[in-house]
Amino acid sequence: MIFAALLPVSYGAPYPFGFAELLAIPRPFAEALVLAGLAALAARRDAVSLCCLMAAALLHPLMALADLESFLPSSAWKTALFLFCALAGA
Repeated sequence: MIFAALLPVSYGAPYPFGFAELLAIPRPFAEALVLAGLAALAARRDAVSLCCLMAAALLHPLMALADLESFLPSSAWKTALFLFCALAGA
């Protein structure tokens, strides 16, 4: 999902499908914030990723679900690892 930025904006045989609309609607801005959040998540910058996720959710909540489904397992894994280390050290 992180590599979605590398895909062309139109696809299909005669290019009937596409994304990145040209109108001034919040969906392209939410797409950009979701991709920025995924890039920040890949770079292990959780605070930046969470800020991008929140901004995308304010603009278009359905588009932010893509970032949320990547962010939550990552943060849950870190929280579980932190709790395990804290309990093992106690």
